[in-house]
Amino acid sequence: MKKVILILMMFILVTTMPVMASTNEREVESNVVEKTVSTIHISGAKYSNIFSIDGRLSISSFGKASVGATIDGGKDVEKVSVIAELQQYKNGEWVEIKTWERYNPYDGILILGESYYVAKGYEYRVVLDIEVFDKDGKSLDSTTAIIPKQHY
Repeated sequence: MKKVILILMMFILVTTMPVMASTNEREVESNVVEKTVSTIHISGAKYSNIFSIDGRLSISSFGKASVGATIDGGKDVEKVSVIAELQQYKNGEWVEIKTWERYNPYDGILILGESYYVAKGYEYRVVLDIEVFDKDGKSLDSTTAIIPKQHY
């Protein structure tokens, strides 16, 4: 039951993060903030030790890229690690412009919520490198998930 409540709270956090960001930006300027949003959701049988991966990238009209991710490990997972790379498509290749690393050694669930201002005229995406571990620190599973590109 505790895990269900925690998952519900994480989902609410990830889905409302851009709303909170746009509210703060409206205080700076009276214009309505327009955002584009890309999401990814992976769950179920694809991974034996990762229950679900939810990721979100939104870019406001002011260039604020909001990145959110929730990773829920399977029943044997105790620790979760993620490296999130915000990438810009420039000169024909994806280039890393900002990286965040998170590690949760306790309950098999990890939530990431970050933001970074980006330049106009480019495409952006987020690459999530995920690894999950058991209580003894043994790696159980790893994967890479890509949140689809956004043009700003």
